[in-house]
Amino acid sequence: HLSLPMKQVQGTVRYAVDVGDGKWDLSDETVDEGRGIPGVFRDHTVTLNDVSDHRTSISSEGFQFFTYPTSVTNFYDDTQITTIYYPEIHQFLKQHLFPNAIKIHIFDHTRRATNESTRIEKKLRPHAVNVHNDYTYDSGLKRVRDIFKEEADELLSKWKVVIINVWRPFYRVVCNPLALVDANTTSPEDFLVLKRIDKGRVGEIQMIKYSPKHRWCYYPFMEKDQVVVFKTFDSDVVDARFTPHTAADIHDSPPGSTRESIELRLFVFYPRSKI
Repeated sequence: HLSLPMKQVQGTVRYAVDVGDGKWDLSDETVDEGRGIPGVFRDHTVTLNDVSDHRTSISSEGFQFFTYPTSVTNFYDDTQITTIYYPEIHQFLKQHLFPNAIKIHIFDHTRRATNESTRIEKKLRPHAVNVHNDYTYDSGLKRVRDIFKEEADELLSKWKVVIINVWRPFYRVVCNPLALVDANTTSPEDFLVLKRIDKGRVGEIQMIKYSPKHRWCYYPFMEKDQVVVFKTFDSDVVDARFTPHTAADIHDSPPGSTRESIELRLFVFYPRSKI
């Protein structure tokens, strides 16, 4: 578990008060994702702990930091992402985090930008402005079944499965860094279920209610050769089952600065007795 003292800064994050009718309809392509979520949200000033010099793990706090350079020269080239970056991350996870993995399967990637004109030009998604977790227990299992179909029952009966997010910036981060809540400081009542209705698929995500117990963590000034790996679903009941996260608004960020990033989402299947 993390121990004090840590370097700290102040930042703003947006928590949910409620999620309205609990249905977020994204079937309209004109919706700017993250801006049309139902419910009431409130900004909170929180203390962000610089955990650069502290060892964390996805099995305890829910996240880990690594320096892992990439051979990708253009993150907007889908061919490079699928033929270079996917194999790199697969190898990295097998070597450094999940040596006992039975199966590692990358199922999507998302590029984000804080600058609106960049998003429009390159057809990117915005940075996340609300504290959230990507899956519920039910939607995590559903994602396994959606992708593995007839193979899913056998995989789920034999192995533990987690959904992992690997986040990397395109250049030095000076604004809106990825911020994560130490999973040890969350409670089940912090999580609100929101149905995410998209073309051809209905899923569930979790919006997060404010708690003064939450310990916020971040890695300042991340570079292109660095990644944060965090867990958004675990098929077993464990302390770090879900990891609330968002892009934090650091109060002393340079005006006019921007952030661009890519995240990979993937399944890892492995024996229950080992990580």
